[in-house]
Amino acid sequence: MDVQAQEVGKTDACPCGSGKAYEDCCEKSGITYGLFRFDARKVVFNVEEANRAVQDVLSFLCDEVSDPFKKGASLDVEDALGKLYNTFERFEKSLAPFSKASSCKKGCTACCHHIVETSPIEAEAVRRFVETRFDRSEKMALLARIDKHRHNYPKSLALDEEYEEGLRDAYFEKRVPCPFLSAEASCMVYASRPLVCRTYMVFSDPKQCMIGDGMAVYEADYIPEVHRASLFLSLLTFRDLRITRHLPDWLINEFRIIPI
Repeated sequence: MDVQAQEVGKTDACPCGSGKAYEDCCEKSGITYGLFRFDARKVVFNVEEANRAVQDVLSFLCDEVSDPFKKGASLDVEDALGKLYNTFERFEKSLAPFSKASSCKKGCTACCHHIVETSPIEAEAVRRFVETRFDRSEKMALLARIDKHRHNYPKSLALDEEYEEGLRDAYFEKRVPCPFLSAEASCMVYASRPLVCRTYMVFSDPKQCMIGDGMAVYEADYIPEVHRASLFLSLLTFRDLRITRHLPDWLINEFRIIPI
């Protein structure tokens, strides 16, 4: 279920907080507001600002990722990671007007039981985070958690493939926890988490997420472009590695965590 944006009515209170009707206030200045509601949740956003944030993401991806890819360029890992984190930052700014109304909060872990489809460059970002932030005992514990559930992990896919919905649902029903889900119900690699984890944003009751049905999800039409950019960055950097994996599976294969 998608959440559809609407325009603020002319006689509605102006979102700027002036106390005037919208038609007597910001509309005269050419400011357009959008809004959406789901049950008691409501978010109002400046349409022009939101569009500028989206355009900033898309322009960056076009100039810094897509164009180099089309020209057959290559990137070293450091450059690719820099562009990846830049993409993450711009993408999250584009979601900011809406995320404040989301029901997603720390301690809600339903999304931490889904397949985390991850490109090679995203896996390398997580690997580096673990190598620099985890001590030996933490790495050993991580690898033990991965090994415990490894038999449940889905097979790898080609970069242009996606897991079937039935497979995703079946995996979620097993309630296999992400190995980076801490005992305090927080993400242990939050700063370097993959793009798929950054796109989860729902506005319905968190109980719906645990059921896996009936969620009100905000789905922007530019999100697939951001996903595609991570694949392009991977190909610019790891040309012979043309697969995606469930995140923990990378860390015992191509991007192994070594508990030194």
